[in-house]
Amino acid sequence: MRAFIKLFTLTIFLFIFASPAQAQSSSTMQASGSITGRVTLGGKAAPNVTVMLARSSPDALKSMSAMFEAKPVTRVTTDSDGVYRFEHLAAGRYSLSTYALAYVAPSEPRDGGLLAGRVINVAEGQAVENQDFALTRGSVITGRVTDAQGHAAIGQMITLRPADNDKPAPLPLDPLAGSPFGKTMYITDDRGIYRIYGLSAGRYLVSIGGADLTGFNAMGRQRYHEQTFHPGVTDKAKAAIVEVKEGAEAGGIDIRLGLPSQTYKASGRMVDAATGKPFSTAAVNYGATLSEIKTVSPRTLGTTPNARGEFQFDGIIPGKYHAFASLDEDSEFYSDAAPFEVTNADVTGITIKLHRGQTVSGTVVVEGGADAETQARLAQLRLQAVNRSEDISAPRQMTARVAPDGSFRLTGVQPGRLSFYINQFFEPTKFAVLRTERGGMAQKEGVQIGAGETVTDVRVVLANTDGTLRGEIKPTGDGSLDDYDLEVKATRIGGEPAFSKETDEIDASGRFTIEELIPGDYEVTVQAMGLEARDSKAVTATQRVTVMKDAETTVTLTIELPARKPKDK
Repeated sequence: MRAFIKLFTLTIFLFIFASPAQAQSSSTMQASGSITGRVTLGGKAAPNVTVMLARSSPDALKSMSAMFEAKPVTRVTTDSDGVYRFEHLAAGRYSLSTYALAYVAPSEPRDGGLLAGRVINVAEGQAVENQDFALTRGSVITGRVTDAQGHAAIGQMITLRPADNDKPAPLPLDPLAGSPFGKTMYITDDRGIYRIYGLSAGRYLVSIGGADLTGFNAMGRQRYHEQTFHPGVTDKAKAAIVEVKEGAEAGGIDIRLGLPSQTYKASGRMVDAATGKPFSTAAVNYGATLSEIKTVSPRTLGTTPNARGEFQFDGIIPGKYHAFASLDEDSEFYSDAAPFEVTNADVTGITIKLHRGQTVSGTVVVEGGADAETQARLAQLRLQAVNRSEDISAPRQMTARVAPDGSFRLTGVQPGRLSFYINQFFEPTKFAVLRTERGGMAQKEGVQIGAGETVTDVRVVLANTDGTLRGEIKPTGDGSLDDYDLEVKATRIGGEPAFSKETDEIDASGRFTIEELIPGDYEVTVQAMGLEARDSKAVTATQRVTVMKDAETTVTLTIELPARKPKDK
């Protein structure tokens, strides 16, 4: 199944990304920027500590896209004085972090993408200095998980969350961890014991089971436990808070599970809606409804029906669901979302109907025309589309390759509104969909496709997003950048539809980068909001700039920041 292959590929790439990479690319070696700093432990030099640097993006998809472009994690170790140095860096946005599993570095915000670390914006040839890290010994939480009979619960996933909702997640994604899913996943051993180390001092909730995975049948496991908190309660309000001090160990944080919840089976048949004959060439899936966008959130990787189109789902807890066919992105069919409800018994007689969809074709053009290089990039593009009907739709992504002459063709389109986009994870092409037209008229809400209609006059207009804005925020007044939450937004002046990009990833020196902008005139605004809840009034400053094609534009934003009032005693 193609959808499964994509998921598997993503996991493999995440795992590859987790592997260390020592060498920088040849293009990076020609650059002249640098980052230096010192790592200490308890105020003393910390030698042989790994420090990691990765090219980064505030967009998670862009961070993943960087993997495909072979932009690896680069790592160095500190010398006998705790000093590290990265050299030959190209201008760009980086994520900087230490890798010392049993130790804790000062909290750094997740950089908006997959990485966690200190955001550093490096200008061409710039030497960024004094990027120091003061490590402390991490804390430990450990305990044992048992089932209702007191037996060890083996291979169970432990979830750790801050007890205080306003605090960030306790542990970031670890780029060098063995698991691509990060350090927030912990598994009990053959004794039912778990051990979580490298924690910041603080207050935590430890739990196992359910919560956001209600009804999820993972890896064939059909037993389901309601989310259970230490010491053995399902009511979060009654959970015991685990508090650990710096470098301390909290032991005996045990969890006793109750009896597993009763689960049921749901079965049915998949058929061709036009002929009533069995349809067995697509996987079957089910999930809960996302009512706000009228689609279904899949719960499993899918199951394969037999030759008679018959299927069965196991391990389902009570709830309302929809079943659907997981179709290839270029299938000529689309699937109904068949509703069913599990109460206190198995469900039978679900019928999933597949319909032969409409064909939609047209052309893809670049606003302002395309030179030979742009046309070559365009011919490599995979245009993606999603359509929504008035009813609940089965999740489906359609893809059409753009031919050398700019034409495209989609099949299996469901009646409803069809929207086009470019998946930047799979297509790092520096294009953005500017607008979609049909019959020469702009379609702001998507192209309306009627039942039985063949559409041939769609025109998807793209814009080059090859402009980059690098800037710096210069504070005046008595305030400091450290006292404010900062956000910079670049809004294109004129043109339809509106186009803007923003970033809240401003480094300690006030530098920021906004990439992949459509060339043109922009209004760049910095907004500063006080960190205290009472500081509800934002301070702003605005400047106009012209972003050039295939170039970097620099801007300096001067903002007057008043000193923050001291906290109440």
